[in-house]
Amino acid sequence: MAVVSALIFLVSGAVFLYLGTTQPGPWVILGPVMLAFGVADGLLLWFLLQPPVLTAGPLEVSCLSPISRQRMPRSELVRVFRGQTLMRSRASTWMPAYLFLAADGRVGITVPTFRFSEKQMAEFLERLGVPVSGDFSRKVAGGYLEPT
Repeated sequence: MAVVSALIFLVSGAVFLYLGTTQPGPWVILGPVMLAFGVADGLLLWFLLQPPVLTAGPLEVSCLSPISRQRMPRSELVRVFRGQTLMRSRASTWMPAYLFLAADGRVGITVPTFRFSEKQMAEFLERLGVPVSGDFSRKVAGGYLEPT
């Protein structure tokens, strides 16, 4: 829907710009304004639709996306649990996710499975060198994994 909005602004801006160069009237002002809105809308969409980036440095592990930044000190990361977490929105729902856990069971980073392919996550977790457990069936609420 947002991509359609950007296209409408760009096309209408181009039409108004064309009319402004060929016929007198308010088109001279409307064309550049519509083009500016179309470009701004397109840039905003490009920024918001960027995929997240998982990084693991010597000091921290992070999942960075345009709308959220999750970081966890690497020294605190003890394992990754594959479970379900409550994603809050208009209709809250349980979604499968990779949960990066500290020694006390606190969830440091939550990465929903739809963000990365299984192969990408397997490669990243192998490079991290931490144990992975769970099968996406257990529900984890409140940012804390209770011991079983």
